[in-house]
Amino acid sequence: MNLESKITPAAALVLQPFDPLRFYDGHVGAKGFVVRRNGDLVRTFVAQFSGVRDKDSITIHEVIDYDDGDQDLRHWHITKSGKGIWTANVEGLVGVCTIRSGKRLEECRWSYRMKVPIKNRLIAFDFEDIMVSLSESEMVSLTPMKKFGITVATINCRYYKL
Repeated sequence: MNLESKITPAAALVLQPFDPLRFYDGHVGAKGFVVRRNGDLVRTFVAQFSGVRDKDSITIHEVIDYDDGDQDLRHWHITKSGKGIWTANVEGLVGVCTIRSGKRLEECRWSYRMKVPIKNRLIAFDFEDIMVSLSESEMVSLTPMKKFGITVATINCRYYKL
């Protein structure tokens, strides 16, 4: 048996343009981890998302449970504002989140500034989520967290439809 003939090259996969309204409609799970800029593991997490779509917008209820016992609850509201462009609002944002289709079909980027609780204080960080769809039901993301233009941590995450 020739194993190489059973493997489909990634370039042969046919993917639709990534659409956050479509992906988050319904139930989505996620697992991930945060590393410091020196590579040290900060913490791991699991998340649940429940999205309810209404034409050109969606409301997503997000619950993130961290291995250290912390929990984040957020309610995202995403609205399509043009071809390959969406805007998002959520508690803790400084301004608005802009979501744009990437250079490749299966990619999108979320750009935003968010206040994050650190040792009983809220500190604003800049985020640039690079999300890549692996299939209609799975996505991965790499998210540098920056302060004053310097990456202080990176979030790595895998999302999957439930």
